[in-house]
Amino acid sequence: MAQTLYLPIQQVFTDLGLIGAGFKLETFKTGTSTPLATYSDTALTIANANPTIADSAGRFPQIFINDAKLYKAVLKDAEDNVVWTADPIDPKIFTLNDFDPRPTSFWGVTDGTSTVYTLAANPAITAYSSNQTFFLQFHIACGIAPTIAISELSALALKKSDGAGGKVDLEINDVLTGTYEARNDGTDIVILNPEKPFFDSRNLSRATELLAGVTPIASQAKVIAGVEAGEYVAPSTLGGLFNNSILANSAKLLTKVGGAFNEAIIKYERKASLPSSGTIIFPEAFPTACISVMIVAQDSVGIFRGAQLTSIPLTTGFNYNTLNSNGNSATADAVYYQAIGY
Repeated sequence: MAQTLYLPIQQVFTDLGLIGAGFKLETFKTGTSTPLATYSDTALTIANANPTIADSAGRFPQIFINDAKLYKAVLKDAEDNVVWTADPIDPKIFTLNDFDPRPTSFWGVTDGTSTVYTLAANPAITAYSSNQTFFLQFHIACGIAPTIAISELSALALKKSDGAGGKVDLEINDVLTGTYEARNDGTDIVILNPEKPFFDSRNLSRATELLAGVTPIASQAKVIAGVEAGEYVAPSTLGGLFNNSILANSAKLLTKVGGAFNEAIIKYERKASLPSSGTIIFPEAFPTACISVMIVAQDSVGIFRGAQLTSIPLTTGFNYNTLNSNGNSATADAVYYQAIGY
């Protein structure tokens, strides 16, 4: 690409062609009277005097300016008479916006909130188009379904690919504090490298013992039925089979009756100083039924003796009778039982 050569040292003259010794160059923000600095170094760290004064030969020193800003320049003679005014002065010979499509570049750092972002693109854009691909740095992690407004244009939704030619909203923390690549598809701003890429299983085969693929999560109903193959059980689903509660002095087991899983509850307890007959009440009742009770008595010297049920066990407890070594009713020092139900 050909470009004009601009001489770094400029010399000024009066309208009559005389050397402009002591002429003054004042620089301002475009459209204002607010001074805007120029510099004597490329790092833009050493500001020139404003106005900058031409030497006795009418020459100004080499002047560097910030190419991200638009300037207004006013040239005055040594007596402060205005020679000319130029506004605006665009310091860039060309910008990225002069290319079509605009090359992928870093547009800047966002501002705003986690769901309503703004971005002051550098250089600014004047319209959205479907050929815009760029990098941007997010200043804060995103919330659900965020939007972004670039260069004070209307807000567009931030999306990600669904893996099947469509788009979905960003999820929480799909972008964190950091740099991401984005593309304007003509409707939305699509983040090309989200933290949580959308996984679409529609075109993938189901996993087997021999083949890799997708394994769906079995529902609790399928786990209870016990007939589904090729699906895995999540811990939360397995825990749900136990109703997420443990009764006092109890243990829970999964049992399989036919093809279905059921929950069995085992209760156990030691009851001290009981009469030879009476009723033992469970600390907590069985939810549905008690189907079996095993009971044994122990005398004061630790010898186990017989004991027996005297009624069908209920969900709340059972009736018992303790015996001595002769098989007659006798007071026990302790009674141990184990009950099974559901």
